[in-house]
Amino acid sequence: MIWRILSFCVVSFGLLGQPSLAQEADMAVGLSDAQLAELGEQWAAAINDSDPVALGALLDFQALGVRSSKTMSDVESERNDFVRGFAAGGTRLPAMWISQIESLEGRAIFLRVRTFDGMRGPLVRYDLGEGGHNYLLLIAESRPGGRPRVVDALVATNGQRLSDTFGAASQLIVAPSNSLLGRLFGLNAVDQNMVATFRKLGEYQLAGRTADAYAAVRELPDEIRDQRVLLNISVQLASVLDEDLYREELARLARNYRDDPTTAFLLIDYYFYKNDVASAMESVERMEAAFGADAALANLKATLAIQAGDLAAARRHAEQGVELEPENENSHWTRLTVLMTAGEYADGIDTIESLERDFGYAFDESSFVDNEVYAGFVRSPEYRAWLDAR
Repeated sequence: MIWRILSFCVVSFGLLGQPSLAQEADMAVGLSDAQLAELGEQWAAAINDSDPVALGALLDFQALGVRSSKTMSDVESERNDFVRGFAAGGTRLPAMWISQIESLEGRAIFLRVRTFDGMRGPLVRYDLGEGGHNYLLLIAESRPGGRPRVVDALVATNGQRLSDTFGAASQLIVAPSNSLLGRLFGLNAVDQNMVATFRKLGEYQLAGRTADAYAAVRELPDEIRDQRVLLNISVQLASVLDEDLYREELARLARNYRDDPTTAFLLIDYYFYKNDVASAMESVERMEAAFGADAALANLKATLAIQAGDLAAARRHAEQGVELEPENENSHWTRLTVLMTAGEYADGIDTIESLERDFGYAFDESSFVDNEVYAGFVRSPEYRAWLDAR
């Protein structure tokens, strides 16, 4: 399951599923690509330096609070109350984000300035070890002196902006109301039993009672359960609880939103479970079309091509990953796996030596025993000649 943890580990607030990808104008008016690139570099550096103060200095919490408030209520007094509370409590976000990334031994990499559905800004990738990857498109506005500040971000794994989730999502958990539920689910009248169920859901979520929260979700009627808002919640809860439940919820998501581009990340696991390599590859290619090519997506395409038995394509993708990001160690390991699988042992030895030279590895005979990937290699004349020459 390449992407399972990815979808939840860094952005645990990805609850709402209302479409938001094509509603954003270019907020970066007056900001050059060079300024936005510098902002992306600063964001990645603050993450990698474990510096929440520096990260917080790049954010405009007031602006993010205002944007979030617009998703939760049409009442001005309620929005103003929310903004005041958010501006006070939102300053804890940088430390929380850094802590979540550190727990996975992750790091951030600024990739490029990218325009996606009208949003232009720095694209940052989080590399999260066994947790996979996540992408943030930072939405910035100019501030006095022409300095850009982040006022929002599009999170690739759930296709939502932070403001979409901080606003209505927080109210859905903390204080569900008839008006909020009616607006989120398009209901003219809200059953009081439904309100009570959502209140239980919120209480259980806040108390960390995941199994009870999931049970509350399952009490809801299918016409509510099948809406993206609830499917994002149920997939998240099920992923923590049980593998079979997780598969069940992914299947429900696929039945209802298979063609929705914002589900591409979440559904890769589903395609792997179904051994549907072609659909998984299509999802990765949609991500690449949206955010551009990079080593992480190239490595994933190489892995999928190996599974499909197309070793020529696997090698192309692996080579692309190394070319795009020579400093990305995983790309070299992916290339090595492809070469060993294809029996290209001479080129494989070149990759082994590049891992030693560039990443500090020291290989000997024990490095390759009891590993099926290298079984053919250790029986080959190329292997014996390489060992003899060392």
